[in-house]
Amino acid sequence: MNLRRFRALLQRTLTDPRGAGAEVIAMGWPMQGLWIALMLIAVLLSLIASALLHAVELPANELGDMLRASPAYRAPLLFALINWIQAVISVLILNWSARILGGRGNLGDILAVMIWLEIVSVVLSLGLFVIGLIVPVIGAYAVLAMFVWGIWATIGLIDAAGRFDNMFRAAGVCVVAAVTASVVMMLLSALIGSLMGGLVTRGG
Repeated sequence: MNLRRFRALLQRTLTDPRGAGAEVIAMGWPMQGLWIALMLIAVLLSLIASALLHAVELPANELGDMLRASPAYRAPLLFALINWIQAVISVLILNWSARILGGRGNLGDILAVMIWLEIVSVVLSLGLFVIGLIVPVIGAYAVLAMFVWGIWATIGLIDAAGRFDNMFRAAGVCVVAAVTASVVMMLLSALIGSLMGGLVTRGG
């Protein structure tokens, strides 16, 4: 993909995410390349988030203390690993959710559109960061607009990956996936907490 096509696809994603998703899928990227790309983009997003936390002055309150204690601030590489694991789990759950709701796509299609969504998010986030530095008030509204757009774009891309031709069914996939992912993450957190507690007890 050259720069000209990248820009054209980026612009189409902003106004027609379903069409852009179909175009991304049609590129036919190999599965191995997609998994590598998912890992790289998860690491890149994590490092950008960590860099931004260190670039700004955190508030001297409970929120600031919480951010300083977070892996994003204290351990960027651990934060990147956590985000990569979450990204893998999210893709697998989205694929499962699409299948149970009648989707006709495959795991590669879900991978391709979600990687592209992450790439677009990186570009937009960097743009919003610059805008926020120049005009903070506009930056705040832009972040809200991006959040709303992100929901709409995710539904459109899932619609393309699942070949639903039905935005409501694609929205259903997102809801089912979000609920399932929350339960899975909760169980994993409880399991990790239990294991860590056991190690601390043995060590004591």
